[in-house]
Amino acid sequence: MKKSKVYLRLFLSYVALALGILCMTTLVYGYTVKVIQNQTDRLNENLLESVKKELDQEFENIQKVESRLAVDAGVQKLARVRGKFDAKYQLDLYYLYKDLYSITSSEALIDDVFICFNRSGKISSSQGNMSEQMYYDLYYKEGLHTFEQLQAYMRKPHFQESLFFERAAGGEAMFLTTSVVGSGLEEPTATVCIVINMERLKELLEKNCWNEGMDTIILDENSDIVGARGRTAEEYGLDYQKLTEGNHLKYMADSGQTMISVVDSNRMDWKYVTVTPASLIEQDVKHVRKIYLLCTAGSVVMGFAIAYIFAKRSYNPIRRIMDTFQQHGSEVMGEGDNEYQWLNRQVEQVLQKHGEAKQLLHSYQKQLKNYYMMKLVQEVYDGRNLEVYQIRLKLPYNMVLLLYPRPKEEGTGAGIPADSAGADIQKETALQRFVIQNIFEELCLNYFNLELVELGEKVAAVINLPDGSEQYQDLVKEQVEKLQQMTEETFGFTSIVLEGPVCEGLQGIHESYRQAVLLEEYVHLLDDTVIRYEDVRNIQPQYDYPADVEERIVNAIQVGDSRQAGIFMNEVFRKNLSGKVSVDIYRCLVYDMMGTLLKGASQGGCSDAAEYLELVNRAFMNASTAEVEKMLCQCMEQICAEILRLRSEAVQDDSLSREIERYIRENFRDPDLNIAITSQHFDKTPSYLSSIYKKQTGGSLLDFINTLRIDYAEELLLSGSSVVEAAEQSGFRDSGGFIRIFKKKKGITPGQMKKKV
Repeated sequence: MKKSKVYLRLFLSYVALALGILCMTTLVYGYTVKVIQNQTDRLNENLLESVKKELDQEFENIQKVESRLAVDAGVQKLARVRGKFDAKYQLDLYYLYKDLYSITSSEALIDDVFICFNRSGKISSSQGNMSEQMYYDLYYKEGLHTFEQLQAYMRKPHFQESLFFERAAGGEAMFLTTSVVGSGLEEPTATVCIVINMERLKELLEKNCWNEGMDTIILDENSDIVGARGRTAEEYGLDYQKLTEGNHLKYMADSGQTMISVVDSNRMDWKYVTVTPASLIEQDVKHVRKIYLLCTAGSVVMGFAIAYIFAKRSYNPIRRIMDTFQQHGSEVMGEGDNEYQWLNRQVEQVLQKHGEAKQLLHSYQKQLKNYYMMKLVQEVYDGRNLEVYQIRLKLPYNMVLLLYPRPKEEGTGAGIPADSAGADIQKETALQRFVIQNIFEELCLNYFNLELVELGEKVAAVINLPDGSEQYQDLVKEQVEKLQQMTEETFGFTSIVLEGPVCEGLQGIHESYRQAVLLEEYVHLLDDTVIRYEDVRNIQPQYDYPADVEERIVNAIQVGDSRQAGIFMNEVFRKNLSGKVSVDIYRCLVYDMMGTLLKGASQGGCSDAAEYLELVNRAFMNASTAEVEKMLCQCMEQICAEILRLRSEAVQDDSLSREIERYIRENFRDPDLNIAITSQHFDKTPSYLSSIYKKQTGGSLLDFINTLRIDYAEELLLSGSSVVEAAEQSGFRDSGGFIRIFKKKKGITPGQMKKKV
């Protein structure tokens, strides 16, 4: 019953509508031309408002970007540099390049962003960092403007000004320029320039045209054409100063009566203009006349059937779409809202969220790829499908190369704090790794499948090969040589390359990486910047350090003969370190030689030899064999010099032990007396005083002090003193220490002795 009432209401409403249409047809036709003109005006106004809204928004964003770059602290820092940028500014230039590249990628209307540093003649752009001349030669050399004109323009002060330049590849580019804040009034230190994509601008004009016969034009304050779709302002004879907002009729000699619509830009000194020939309106009138005749006849016949079908199926697509958005969205359409505008906003929001989600997904995919590349290199392959993470290593063989810049020792310059110098070194090293990664990727992509991942201070390069033949290995060597040549000649630093073996399958990647890591020990040992697994794996261990040679070195050191000891040591080094040496043999030789020096020092009475050898122990794996040999010889000479000094002093120290004993006998009851106090009294170091006493008497100085105190305490105990009194009067600070030492010396405790008494 309810459904029938709905159908009846729809039917009656349709009948009323049909009768109204039939009655008003003649009146409506009379006003057709005027209505179409009004519609054309509104369409043109809407078109211009749409163009204005979209372009004004785009240029507002561009001006914000331009203003942000003009006040950016990093840009101002680089703008103050005179002459060539040295190494400490390279990381700042790199971060600026990434910022400019990000801006160009995110703004569709921006074709390029560059900053001209006038003091250094350098241009930093989203295309890279280069000189002004190179930038002009690459992009604008064949245009109407010369390099000197471009250079002169960049050195003038600007604030959101525009200029047109011809491109070297053809076409025109529009520059939007602003001087960097803090620049001089006469000649700014830097100029920010945003290059507008004129093709994209034309596409926006094309997109917003509702008819192919109409033209859309953008004029600046000098009546120059910023952008045009169709015929230009010059062909129509349009003058910026004479154009006012609104709709105007104008007669053209070649196209007759035309409708001109004008809107002023809110952001730029521009006017948006549409030109619509009257012939388009007349065509629409004729078309409407035919439609009226056909619709009048057919609407009565078909209306009932259509109304019935629509009502039966409840067909209302716009309402269904709106219901769907309202169910899944947060915005509810209010009263008086236009359905189409509301739907347009919802679609724009959905597309915007889709774009943000796509960017976020791309970022996650990149991080996920790096994570699984690290696992693939550092762990044994677990059979995971790597193509899911965009890791493409389809060929059967793989090899791993570890690439990193030669490390620099952290230090401080004049007036530069150590932590600041360390931070500068870290920045420089990060930039060098970035250079190595990009150069090597560029060199290898034409020959191999390549995947790169950063592992701390190193870059791991996994090279995918069709087979393990020498042909491909030689090709890899060729790319490594080119990498080293480019980093040394162009960027001024040396790159280290550790080349693991070629292994079969994805399981072999970890083994190749593991072998490459072990090669790092050979960098200083072989004093080379390229270490290959194939070059060191067949090194045969040869070790020649006989016991009789060691005994000769020990005997020479024992008597302080550094010359003879040096001859024997050089002979050992020459036999073991000539040619290629394995790391294990190298370690063994260094440790054996250190042990020999310690033996000689011990027999010669030098107790500080371990301190001399500490530097060698810490640094020998990071130094060349020649440097280690030199350090060991220097330690030997120090030990020999110390032994000779001790021998010369021994002659003067025969009576010192008796003076020490006499001093201790006089002061042993003082609880503050110890080896340190005694050494201060004789103006000697505690270790030297103890060693001299032991050498003279064969006993321990501390043991002598404790023996005097215990013997005296025993006398006190036998005379009737208590344990506490005996401890205090014999020089002990507490009874606990006294009881422990007493028992150690006498075999019983003080209390047990008193009981026996």
